[in-house]
Amino acid sequence: MFRWSDRIAGRPVRESIERVPQPRTPGELLELLEQAHRELEDVALRVERDGRHDEPMQAEFRPEHFTRGTAIVHVLTHGMHHRAQALNMLRRLGVADLPALDAIEWEVRTR
Repeated sequence: MFRWSDRIAGRPVRESIERVPQPRTPGELLELLEQAHRELEDVALRVERDGRHDEPMQAEFRPEHFTRGTAIVHVLTHGMHHRAQALNMLRRLGVADLPALDAIEWEVRTR
């Protein structure tokens, strides 16, 4: 999320947090997640406020251009891809009572 915030904002992309050799505690990871969330929210709100959601941009690892709005949607939905991969692995391992992955299921199951 930090690196996508940089890309969407048009800033130099910082080094990935995975490249830091030190192990992190769950609390430290949660704090990083909160920081990344706040930063992405700030960038997305600025893009909206400035009317830049249709402005083209490019990621350093992709040859094609796409809009800043599309990049924001990508960041917000990309986790679903990984959750679906994990769910499929669990299903293939024969795990029963798999967790809900869909946002609507989350809400319905927690009522």
